[in-house]
Amino acid sequence: MEPLRVESGATLTQKRPRSILLPQPITLKERYLEVREVGTDTFITVIEVLSPKNKQKGKGRTAYENKRRRILGSLSNLVEIDLIRAGIPMTIIGKVQPSDYRLIVSRSSQRPQADLYDFDLREPIPSVPLPLRPEDEEPLIELQAIVQGVCDRTGYNERIDYRQPVPPPKLSNTTQRRFSITHANRSGH
Repeated sequence: MEPLRVESGATLTQKRPRSILLPQPITLKERYLEVREVGTDTFITVIEVLSPKNKQKGKGRTAYENKRRRILGSLSNLVEIDLIRAGIPMTIIGKVQPSDYRLIVSRSSQRPQADLYDFDLREPIPSVPLPLRPEDEEPLIELQAIVQGVCDRTGYNERIDYRQPVPPPKLSNTTQRRFSITHANRSGH
């Protein structure tokens, strides 16, 4: 750093910059999986994994609801995977018991009837059938094994501090009691 000379005879030094980081825009891509027929490329089944954006009021939810209506009005099957406790659950007709998570399997040949697999935080994720064409056998999607595999490969189980409180929304009283008992057993109390 070379000193700067000023007419009065004083010497000033030029300040060196510090390296900083600036926030960058985050681009989130909504991902889904399509099962298509070989040869014709016809949509058979759409598998949607809901995101927080899908379950909050606003553009993201409106866009997903429109897409959902298009799928439900088509000849494609829909598998909707909701593993997010927060937000507003997707619309279904009729009353169902509240649950932390939902899996919906909607076969085009049985609409408006669909299968709901609901479960809570302490329960394993159920396996669900993958609907294909009516004459095809439906393989099971073993979601618990898929999620566990992702957690194992990414090290989530080591990175998550399970001693911290469960993030919002608040757990139901039953789930909270089960969680507290399991948590006490894990921590040796």
